[in-house]
Amino acid sequence: MSDFKAELKVDRGRLWQPPYDELKFWVRVWDDALKRLKSLRRFEQSPTLKVAMERYSDIFLADAEAALSLREKAEKEIARIVSELPEWQNWAAHIPGVGAQLFGRLIGYIGNPAARVYASCLQKHCGVAPDPKTGKIVKAKKGQIRPYNAKAKSVLYLIVTQALKVYKRSPNLLAEIYASYREKYQRERPDWTKGHCHYAAIIKAANIFVTLLWEVARKAQGLPTPEIYPIAHLGHCVKIPPEMMLHPRKALPEVLQAIREVERMIADEPDQKVVAVVTDIVSRMKQHVI
Repeated sequence: MSDFKAELKVDRGRLWQPPYDELKFWVRVWDDALKRLKSLRRFEQSPTLKVAMERYSDIFLADAEAALSLREKAEKEIARIVSELPEWQNWAAHIPGVGAQLFGRLIGYIGNPAARVYASCLQKHCGVAPDPKTGKIVKAKKGQIRPYNAKAKSVLYLIVTQALKVYKRSPNLLAEIYASYREKYQRERPDWTKGHCHYAAIIKAANIFVTLLWEVARKAQGLPTPEIYPIAHLGHCVKIPPEMMLHPRKALPEVLQAIREVERMIADEPDQKVVAVVTDIVSRMKQHVI
């Protein structure tokens, strides 16, 4: 089987096995309740519909209360199921900015992260994988179905954004990756706007988060973890260990050990551009642990 076909291969039996199937159900319930609430708000914002809506306020009020109740129920169930997942217990729960609700919604959209053969397959599914030929992120074309899971991509955006928000009180790797790549893009791509650099840096951080999520899930379920594409096919040596994503103050020994591993990899890395960016990220993390 070619590498390309292998990357597209998904273990369907594992993808939505319990409890991932139940999590998918409650995430869909949460989505539907939110859509209903947004729909009711649009009624209220329309000058013409608002008048008619006031006549049937009791019906709409009951509908809104039902939607709120359903959303609250879904949130409780999402939190319960997420707390049982090994990738949450052993990893994601200890990453600043990654809350149970956001993580649960991500898993509810993508299914079992370990069901995909390669990390690059999960990256593609989430819309954060660069094209091997152009290096650019695949975008949806007008009039065509998106070649990725748009909901998963939007949740990843929220996860990285949340990591940036909590950075001052909870330093974290996601924020450092974002800052390092944003500065890199601003320096090397003067034709890009600040917004372009911002979005590209978020996608890069999301890409690494998804890669590590895949690795953690595969190992937790006793499955093989093939090397990521840059190491397996491009001759690179450096990769970020999952432990480096943990809270640098609450998981100090694990983060320090991960930093040492990356420094050993840097010594063997032939690509100086990779050395420069990873060295910068390591330096940023060191200030929180040393």
